[in-house]
Amino acid sequence: MNIEERTLSGLEKLISIMKFEKEKILPHIIPGIMLFISLPAYASVLYNVYLGNYDPSNLSSLWYTRLATLYIGYILSSSYSIYRIYKLLHRHLIDSGIISYYWLKKINDIDSITKLYKAGLFKRELPSSITVFLITLLSGGLAYPIFLYIAEKNLRNHAYGEETKFINRHITNLIGIEHGLLFFAATILTMGLYLAYWGYRAINVYNKHIEIIHRNHPELPQPQYSVSIWYEDNIPVLLLALVFSGIVFYGLAGLIGLPCYLPSVIGYGALLGYVALRHRYDSFSKQVLLTYAFIYVAFLSTAAIGFIDAPVYTDFYKTIQEQLSSMHSYDFFNLTLNIFFNNLGISIVAISPLIGSIYMGLGLGNSGLMYGIALTIGLLKGDLSLLALPIMPHAILELFAYSIFIVVSTRIVFEETRKILNKLLFGIIVLLLAAVVESLLIVS
Repeated sequence: MNIEERTLSGLEKLISIMKFEKEKILPHIIPGIMLFISLPAYASVLYNVYLGNYDPSNLSSLWYTRLATLYIGYILSSSYSIYRIYKLLHRHLIDSGIISYYWLKKINDIDSITKLYKAGLFKRELPSSITVFLITLLSGGLAYPIFLYIAEKNLRNHAYGEETKFINRHITNLIGIEHGLLFFAATILTMGLYLAYWGYRAINVYNKHIEIIHRNHPELPQPQYSVSIWYEDNIPVLLLALVFSGIVFYGLAGLIGLPCYLPSVIGYGALLGYVALRHRYDSFSKQVLLTYAFIYVAFLSTAAIGFIDAPVYTDFYKTIQEQLSSMHSYDFFNLTLNIFFNNLGISIVAISPLIGSIYMGLGLGNSGLMYGIALTIGLLKGDLSLLALPIMPHAILELFAYSIFIVVSTRIVFEETRKILNKLLFGIIVLLLAAVVESLLIVS
C-alpha cells in the first residue's frame, strides 16, 4: 500500500466516525420570545428614567416593571443561543472541509480543493463561541443580532459553495450587509417577535444544508430540487409590512399605557439604512429619490405613533417644547444658525457607514413623534394648519438634505473622495437653505 492509499484509508476512518446531525430549533427562538415580552416594558422604564422619574418607588409602582425584568431572560437565552450556534458552526466548517476534501479527491478535482474550500479561513473570520457568549452577555444582548447575522451569512456562503459544486445548483441564497440592517429593523419594529423567526431561519439554513449535502454521508450528495431558502422577491411587501408593524405594535403599546416609542425610531432608522444601502450601486439621483421617499415614510410612521398615543407622551412633549421655546427668542440670524447647526450635527453623524442611518432615525423619529402629538392637540382645538407641515418648503428641503447625507454614507467606501465632498457640500447648502426658510416662517 503506497502513501496515498494509506492516507486515504486513514481519511476514510476519520470520515466514518463523523456525524452531521440537525440542530434543535427551540433554544434559538426563545430569545425572540423573551425580547417580545420584555422590550416594551423595558423601554417604558427607560422612558420614565429619561423624564426624571428616578424614584425607585415610582418605577416599582408601574404595572409593567415586572415584565421589564424578563429582559434578563433575553440576555441569558441569547447568550446561550449564540454560543451554541458558533460552536456548531466552527465544528461543522472543520468537518465539512475534511469531507469535501475526501469527495474532491474521489472525483479527482484537485483544483477545487484550493479554490472552493477554505475552512481554515472561515474559522479565522469567525470569533470563538466563548467570545460571542461573553460579548453578548456583557452587552446586555445588544450584540446578539449582530452575531446572528454574521453566523447566518457564513452559513449561507458555505452552503451556497457546496451546493454549487456538488449538486450543480444553489438552493441557499446569499445575504449582504444590507440584509443585516433589514433583519435588525424587523426585530425592532415587531418588538422582538421577528427575532424568534430569525433564530428559526438561521438554524433552518443549517438543517437544510445537512439534508441537502450531508444526508447520504459519507457518500457524495445527490442533486435535489427544492424551494430556495430566501425571499428576495418579497422585499417590497416585507418593507410595507414592517412600516405598518411599527405603527401597530408601538401604537397599541401606547394605548395600553406603555410609553416605549424609542425602539421604533431606531427600527425605522435601520430600515432607512437598508433602503439606501440596497440601492448603493444605482445612480446617485435614483438612490437619493428612493431614500427621500422612505424618509417621508419613516417620518409619517413615527408621526402616526405620536398621533395615536398623544396622551401617554404628554410629559415628553412638554419637555421638548420647553427646550425648543428658547430658540424662538433669537433674532433671524441667530435662529438660522441654531437651526442649521442642529440639523448639520445630525447629518454629519449620519454619514457614518451602516449605523449613521440609525442615528438619523433617532432625530427623524423624535421629530415625527412630536409632530404627531402636536397634530392631535391642534385637531382637538380645531386647528388644521399643522396638516400642511410635511409639505412646507423647509420640511421638503430638510428631509431632502437628510436623504443626501444618508446616501453619501453608503458610498464612502467605494466612491472617489472628490465626488463624496461635492455631494456633502450640496447637502450642506440644502440644509442651510432649509434653515433660512424655516427661520423666515418662525419670525413671520
